[in-house]
Amino acid sequence: MTATVTHNREFLMHLAQFHNTSQEFFQLVQRYPLALVDKPGACGQWSPRETLAYLCGWVAEADAQFGDYDQKQHTRLPFDVDTFNQQSIARRDGQEWRKTVTELYWRTQDLISHAVKSDTRHYTTDPRYQQWLLDLSNEFAERGAQLRQFAAARRA
Repeated sequence: MTATVTHNREFLMHLAQFHNTSQEFFQLVQRYPLALVDKPGACGQWSPRETLAYLCGWVAEADAQFGDYDQKQHTRLPFDVDTFNQQSIARRDGQEWRKTVTELYWRTQDLISHAVKSDTRHYTTDPRYQQWLLDLSNEFAERGAQLRQFAAARRA
């Protein structure tokens, strides 16, 4: 019983962290300078728009993985991460900034909703749920910091 309570608490902490980090990210991108959204170099070689497209792909994948875990199916990982990233960006090539922001927002909300609705027996015994939330929290925080830095360097 104690282990289940501890895992449940840890899962909820990771879920809250992901929620908070993603909300901070959305506050940033909703007011991001439109003149910069297609400029390369914001996050490595990617533009801000490509960075959001990259995140869209990973949040959608996390949600799909959660569905697999819920069904006790084997995960689709590992796969070629670089190809996955390129495909996520290519799928959204030419998509308007606001549409990409909106897509990422709703994919994030879907993942949070899925996590909340998941059977506690699943996420208290399978650490992959928590790992996805932790990894995505770190991605949102890191990419947000890079986007802030990119915008600040262009203002100076």
